[in-house]
Amino acid sequence: MYMKVDFRLKEVRIAKGLSQKELGGLINASQASISRWENKQVDPDLRVLFKLCVALHVSSDYLLSMKD
Repeated sequence: MYMKVDFRLKEVRIAKGLSQKELGGLINASQASISRWENKQVDPDLRVLFKLCVALHVSSDYLLSMKD
């Protein structure tokens, strides 16, 4: 299943004024990992998805494009 996290992740990150490196620092991930997620190369695992939701203050439903 494709999670569509790529679009929302970049959208929310930019709206929060964070660089890929800054977001990576918040969740203990590399800038390269953030880039791969945003560019549809790989999807984050569930543990990382949870960290992204907490760091960005959004629900998993929103980040996965299941809810506006």
